[in-house]
Parts: sequence; C-alpha cells; structure tokens
Amino acid sequence: WKAVPSDSDFIIKCVKKMIQVIDGKKELPIIEGIDESCHKIMQDPVHYPIFIAEKKENNEIVKLGAAISNTQILLAIGGPYLYVQEMYVDDKARGKGVGAALLNHVEKYAKENGYKMVELTQPDASSKYHEERTKFYARQGYNISGISRSKEFIQI
Repeated sequence: WKAVPSDSDFIIKCVKKMIQVIDGKKELPIIEGIDESCHKIMQDPVHYPIFIAEKKENNEIVKLGAAISNTQILLAIGGPYLYVQEMYVDDKARGKGVGAALLNHVEKYAKENGYKMVELTQPDASSKYHEERTKFYARQGYNISGISRSKEFIQI
C-alpha cells in the first residue's frame, strides 16, 4: 500500500488523469515541474505519505489508484492531521470498492500514526462526477466543514 520510488510514473499519471477529469479535457495535461515535485515528495515519506491501491491479477500487480497526502498541524484540533491532497481511482476500478479501500487504508495509517483527523478537498461543484464524488465521501463519513479557497500563480 505504501508507495515506493518505482511508483512515481503511476503517481504522476494518476494526478494528470485526475486533473484531466476535473477540467474536462480530452488529453492529459502537461504540468511543468511535476516530475521533480514527485521525486521530492517521494524522498520524504514521513511528511508525504503516498498510498497505492493495487491487486494481483494473473500473477501481476495491477495498480488501481493512488492517494497522495501530506502531514500538517492544526492548532484548533491540538495536533497533527493527514491531508489527502490528491486521490484518483482508475476508471476501470471505479464502483468496485477501490476508492473506499484506499481511503480506509489512509485512515488506518493516520490512526496508527497519531494523526487526529484526515482532511481532503473535493473539486468544485462544476467538475465532472461531482455528485458521485459527494455521495462517495459522505458514505465514507466525511463531512463538509468549510470552503477551500486558493490562488494559483501558475497556469496548469
């Protein structure tokens, strides 16, 4: 479940596919600096735990999805929490429990390592699969707790 450096290409592909779905593009986006950024976070698995969902099929490992997270400290909860910054499940694996299993594994890791909470930000309501995504997170016990705001300085 924990990512290893050889998972980097798969992780990058997941992030690009996630952005492709959110933005409704026909092609994978070109993201300047993604390779270097992925390499950098892979070097620090304590602060950037990454999880890969996979299954064994015909004696081969098939990767199904990824959750990229980072650790933060929130004074309001009195300690550290795990933030799932990006999560993607391959189209062929959707609706088969892969996302729930991946998220459950992230939560188990967080509990075992003393994190007080798992947080994530869902893409905005105009993005593809918004209704399905909202229902999925609600079934997993995630509550809407605010509005995320961001200001980008680069164009993706």
